[in-house]
Amino acid sequence: MLGLRTACSSRSRAAVGLLAHRTPLACSSLRQYSTLPKEPFKILFCGSDEFSVAILKELLLAEDTWQTISVLTPPERQVGRGGKQLYVPPLKAFAHDAALTTHTVPTTGLKGEDYTWPRPFLTPHGAHLLVTASFGHIIPSRLLDPFTHTLNVHPSVLPRYRGAAPVQWAIANRDPTTGVSVQTVGKREVGVDSGHILGAVEDVPIPDHATYGTLLPELSELGGKLLVQVLRRMIADEVVPRPQDSAAATRAPKITSDMSRVDWTLPAASIEARNRAWGEHTRLWSQVDTPTRGSITFQLGDLGLASTDTLPGWMAKFPDPEPATAFLDKRNKRILVATGDGFVQVKSVIPAAKTRMEVTNWFLALDKDAAAKGWTKFV
Repeated sequence: MLGLRTACSSRSRAAVGLLAHRTPLACSSLRQYSTLPKEPFKILFCGSDEFSVAILKELLLAEDTWQTISVLTPPERQVGRGGKQLYVPPLKAFAHDAALTTHTVPTTGLKGEDYTWPRPFLTPHGAHLLVTASFGHIIPSRLLDPFTHTLNVHPSVLPRYRGAAPVQWAIANRDPTTGVSVQTVGKREVGVDSGHILGAVEDVPIPDHATYGTLLPELSELGGKLLVQVLRRMIADEVVPRPQDSAAATRAPKITSDMSRVDWTLPAASIEARNRAWGEHTRLWSQVDTPTRGSITFQLGDLGLASTDTLPGWMAKFPDPEPATAFLDKRNKRILVATGDGFVQVKSVIPAAKTRMEVTNWFLALDKDAAAKGWTKFV
């Protein structure tokens, strides 16, 4: 059972905190929460991925909190080389299988003035509730008006990691803990993820070897349970939103290809953490200049830390290699790359437009000079 933290009780920071600090700002700026409905909600649930699927599953189990649930997802799209694969958002597939009323965001997005919510959300109603979870779209201010209540489930302890990739940046920055928040969805001009907090799960440990794929399921389950508790307390008129401390806010921008280019001057642990954080979806990459084939771009596979006591003896001839110096360790079938404070090991690479390769054959084929020396420089 998740614990509640309110103005009159104190539990572990790892428990859910449904924050009921009745500050003047909260009471004056969010008056709609002083006249909360006593009936379950009619919900428009907006999401896209496995995180939102897990949230919706928990919500469906809590039948006391809702009258109806409709789902809005991004459209299907063609992906892969040549656009030959059809990508169906996981939430869209789940909603279809669960026989829920499902709507699709138009390919032009939500910004067009001609877009309106599906029925019955065209007109305001006291029980209408908008819930977003990893939706991928910023909702224009005009579309918030029909809803008395607008909530978002965000996988971080806000105001830390506002933005599209909070889980990835928590891992990349080697944070010891993370969490989940339920916040109100404010007008776009106020700022993304800057809503008032209705509940939070804090101090969720991040294991040393956590990846995005291993950490997200735990946060998803916690987020779903937190949302249900928030809704129950809203129905009971027992929750008062708490404003975020914007001065303490940090950003978690969407991961781009440029962010995945390895900066070899970073500490080895930072490079390895970035690989765990987003390497599953946006692989780390680098380049190597060769005299005969020019600049070669490649992605890094099977990247990990290499402790100094595992280095081959012949590397003693290179006591202080510059960052980005890459050594071929043929016996252990790996490339050892010097970083800002140590080494990482790479056991496979993915050259541009090719499949994964074992590093020995790839390295020896780069150029004769590198093959003869046993080392080269990445850039």
